Amino acid sequence: MGEKHPLEKLLNPKSIAIIGAGDNPLRINGRTLMFMLRHRSGAKLLPVNPNRDEVQGIPCYRRIQDLPETPDVGMVIVNKALVSEAIEELGKKGCPFAIVTSAGYGETGAEGLKDQEDLVKQARKYGMRLMGPNCMGLINLQGPIILSWCATLEREPGDLLSGDVGLVCQSGALLGSIWDMAMGHGLGYSSLLSTGNEADLEASDFVEYFALDEKTRVITAFIEGLRNPQKFLEAVELAHKQQKPVIVYKIGRTTEASRAAASHTGALTGSDSTFEAMCQAHGIIRVDNLNALATTAMVLRSQPPAKGTRLGIFSCSGGAAGLICDQLPSRGLSLAPVSQDLEQYLTTLLGWGSPHNPLDIGKGPLKSLEVITQAMERYIKEESFDQMIILMTMLYFIKVAPGLMLAGLKDKHGKPVMGCWIGDKIAAIPRQELLQGGIPAFRDVESCLDAAKALAFLGRFQRKRAKGLKPKDPPSGARKEAMAIIEKCGRRLDEASSKKILSLYGLPVPPGEVVKTLEEAKTVGKRIGFPLVAKGLSPDVLHKTEAGAVRLGISNSKELTAAFKQVSEGVRAHGGANSFRGVLLEKMQPEPVAEIISGSVSDAFGFHTILFGLGGIWVEALKDTTVRLVPLLPDDAEEMISEIRSHKILEGFRGKPPADKKAILEVLMLLSTLVWDLKDQIKEIDLNPVLVYSQGAVAVDALIELNH
Repeated sequence: MGEKHPLEKLLNPKSIAIIGAGDNPLRINGRTLMFMLRHRSGAKLLPVNPNRDEVQGIPCYRRIQDLPETPDVGMVIVNKALVSEAIEELGKKGCPFAIVTSAGYGETGAEGLKDQEDLVKQARKYGMRLMGPNCMGLINLQGPIILSWCATLEREPGDLLSGDVGLVCQSGALLGSIWDMAMGHGLGYSSLLSTGNEADLEASDFVEYFALDEKTRVITAFIEGLRNPQKFLEAVELAHKQQKPVIVYKIGRTTEASRAAASHTGALTGSDSTFEAMCQAHGIIRVDNLNALATTAMVLRSQPPAKGTRLGIFSCSGGAAGLICDQLPSRGLSLAPVSQDLEQYLTTLLGWGSPHNPLDIGKGPLKSLEVITQAMERYIKEESFDQMIILMTMLYFIKVAPGLMLAGLKDKHGKPVMGCWIGDKIAAIPRQELLQGGIPAFRDVESCLDAAKALAFLGRFQRKRAKGLKPKDPPSGARKEAMAIIEKCGRRLDEASSKKILSLYGLPVPPGEVVKTLEEAKTVGKRIGFPLVAKGLSPDVLHKTEAGAVRLGISNSKELTAAFKQVSEGVRAHGGANSFRGVLLEKMQPEPVAEIISGSVSDAFGFHTILFGLGGIWVEALKDTTVRLVPLLPDDAEEMISEIRSHKILEGFRGKPPADKKAILEVLMLLSTLVWDLKDQIKEIDLNPVLVYSQGAVAVDALIELNH
């Protein structure tokens, strides 16, 4: 790690004080020391207990001040009532780090949070950094350094797999489960740690540590909530610079999960859609299950990022091939087309014809088992394959097949290759052979496909990053003019003032004017031309339809007179007489090819996102939208359009021509530019619907809500 990281002594201490160490292996204070001794912890152990001179066969000190040296880490395993005293004494001793395992702090409410804040102040008085409270500690498997009582440490000495994957876990209880499961896959960790309530040190600090740690190649994290998302993204950026993937499982997709996280550690999970947008923008691989947190790391530590989403499937079973093909679309993956050359080669080699992707090597009798090697050598060369999966079952050649396959994969042509050998005890043998040959192999197709999705995502992110694209610059003077509009409206925008700001940044809106009297309405109506739309204006009336403050399809002067009266009275009735700002008259727009929704929202941490989906009635009916962080790059906008499930409707549906994709991209990019330029002002923007034609688009309904 070149220059030592500030957390180096915490992860690699030379000496550890165990405050409250005991003899009983069924109690936390006894288990921690027991595991340190069982696994021959590489640090000097300094137990402290006021009632003992010896603990578990090693000398024990009555007081912290009696320690013969200053420990690098103090592991505090005492009742909450005694924690403050221990921190004070460790601080006086000059100890740079303390791990507080005790619960009863910020996760319990306001009183516990105050105690937690006081603990941090106490530690900072001495320049000490705290890990926890309410945490399971850490395990550095390179030492080993054991600073935990995690039940996975019940394994026998030498049975703890070390490796090059780091794990940051905000759940202490899940830390051991993830670890045990990962070892079942043959995955070893460099270090694992539980951050608990993160009163001081937080997940971001340890992601940064792993980014610079020479013994860590892949970083994984179980996240409940981020206290400082910007700091987390800076740590992720550092990891990317070191060519280290970051894989995250984050809870909080549902309200119930967010509530559970808050009650557990006091964490704020934040908006899940914002976190998803963060992952997309910063190349964070977000997985959907705990198993994938381990299996995806297993693949990324040994395989290169994929050039795309097209798979070649080398199988021995038509049934297994059908099983995996069914699951490709839900992960954004597809079967790669194969060349005529490959079809002819395999038809001649195997004695049966196409299709050869998926390839069913067990479809008929093999001329010889060496055919497997020959087929594999040619298969991996196929240019259309972005990545390859070896999919095997319990066929007769199970004992020799791994070696024959590996012989055909001596040159992988820069492509990622994974194995899936479906089964349990018997299949574990060929899986292990593939793993030893550099091919990560699993028992289920889901793990393979989760990893294939991650490889494609990482490859796409790296290619996008390499382009060096920059966000669109705002028009000259747009911000100054927008601020003048904002101040003139008393920081309470209505639809007309919102659309003025949109037009400053080039976003298309219908021709229109604001009128205060019926006479003005008639004059403007003639100038714009029928048919018209009339909308009552008030910052206090957000839902115009419900208030009767909107009228469509006004085709003549008589209808205009009635519409003006209707929308004016609707505004005054629902918003009050003093809130009426006039009536917005706009040219009625023709029937579109499609309607879309776009908009932006900011969260508590100051992140702004852009939303996209089908608009109008489809928004609630389909709930099919996607989000990205501001500012957008052109590639981001392209991805947003293609990844909604209903994107086919935009390509032409039931006789309608295709919607103007270029116009949609322009709307997304211009909206992003506006939000980024006015990010200190804007809370939320809603464009619904935006009417899209075969040529062009126009935002017919729009509202900007400002920060107050």
